[in-house]
Amino acid sequence: MNITCTPGTYTRTRRYVTNPYPLSSYVHPSYGNRVYQTSVPGIGAVVWNAGTALPSVIGPYTYTVQTVFTAATAWDISLIKIGPVGAGTIRGTDLPTWEYTHLGDNTLRMLLGSFTGSINIVSRTCTTPDVPVDLGSHYMTELKGVGTTTNTWVNVPIALNNCPAFFGVFRRALTNDSGVTQSSTNNQISYRVDPVTSIVNPSQGVMALQPDGVNPTATGIGIQIANASSTPVSYGTVTNSGLALNQTNGSNYTIQLRARYYQTGATPTPGQANGAATITLIYN
Repeated sequence: MNITCTPGTYTRTRRYVTNPYPLSSYVHPSYGNRVYQTSVPGIGAVVWNAGTALPSVIGPYTYTVQTVFTAATAWDISLIKIGPVGAGTIRGTDLPTWEYTHLGDNTLRMLLGSFTGSINIVSRTCTTPDVPVDLGSHYMTELKGVGTTTNTWVNVPIALNNCPAFFGVFRRALTNDSGVTQSSTNNQISYRVDPVTSIVNPSQGVMALQPDGVNPTATGIGIQIANASSTPVSYGTVTNSGLALNQTNGSNYTIQLRARYYQTGATPTPGQANGAATITLIYN
């Protein structure tokens, strides 16, 4: 659609007409404090054009001859996590309506945008049971000095059971006269390992043993944790799991870690050698 305007000064505006829900307190790194709440807790919405969130003003421009304006423009809406996510349905009528206008001697609406249909939000995570690990009984003669280890690794399988479907992040549907095309960036699960005791050797992923207050605890020995490639973990650091996630509900995955004993002191003594760590999953 083309609109011919007489010479004069004009301002273009992209602005909301209605917002069924109030502005959220969330501040987005790109859209600032322009993300509105929706009918589902923890999910916000922002309408934007060319990377700029509404409302936006362009101009004023002064034209000395008749000028032809076109209504050709693109719009995007992003649904953004703004807090703990609940479950529910976001209907098209729950989302903002907006307009593209030219302001001069009068107000000329070029486009009016709104949404139809609905999106169901399902709040789920994987089930992650505790992982008991038996590192076995060992003779002190297996350890030959500081930095030596027991002979074999013991697998530490971190099970992720009954996971939700992973449809991707920054999922985008582009609608124009040619139809609808969709694209997305794959989801990613990362993890962080935090020992409940102190870290004895950060570069080697060695944590201190955990006394129980009753039985004698070995000294000069720690527990080393590594990934499936035997590379020591970096405690307290978020690490990509490398899992290939699919779009099927109820799928199971495993993050494979491993552990063994590691000599930390020059003159270790025998005793029980227990330890514990918390593994946090980060969904993106």
